[in-house]
Amino acid sequence: MGKTDTVEDREKCSKEELRRMLLSMQERMNGNLENLIEQIRVASQQKFGRHTEKLEAMEGQLSFFNEAEYLSEEALGEEPKDILPKKPHNKKQKGKREADLKDFPEEPHDHDIPQEELDSLFGKGYRREMPTEEYRRLRYKPAFWMVEKHNVHVYAGTDGDHQDEFLRGDRPRDLLRNSILTPSLGAAIMNAK
Repeated sequence: MGKTDTVEDREKCSKEELRRMLLSMQERMNGNLENLIEQIRVASQQKFGRHTEKLEAMEGQLSFFNEAEYLSEEALGEEPKDILPKKPHNKKQKGKREADLKDFPEEPHDHDIPQEELDSLFGKGYRREMPTEEYRRLRYKPAFWMVEKHNVHVYAGTDGDHQDEFLRGDRPRDLLRNSILTPSLGAAIMNAK
């Protein structure tokens, strides 16, 4: 290390010497600042850089991100030799619901609209009946299963103010849309669990 100057020594220096000292100090400070910036960049790269994504789990320590793989590799000990390709997901089969429900007894439910209500809305004779909507739900009574077959009548206006308006018969609300689940079946499943 060089000699340290005191205040008295500095007061004896000329302006030219002070300027040179100031410039040399600035150069050293700029060099030190650039070194610090480079060190911070390198440290950040080591801490957050691309190579951190490839680190394997430390021996005896679980990882939050690949715990299943780590445990399965430990359990297997070796990679399986022949891995089967994934089976493509098949589309839903047509008529599967009817085939599943065919062995249960059916109880029909008809949801129609009274003639007076139809006449008051569309007018007498100014309506036509559309195809009936049909759906099935599975109801459960203890030790007994029954398929509820619901027919919802649909009407459409043909003339006047209500032309092309549709009206459907009142029907019970569903727990899950487009499912065979009924409240009794849902209760039985929860009770069994």
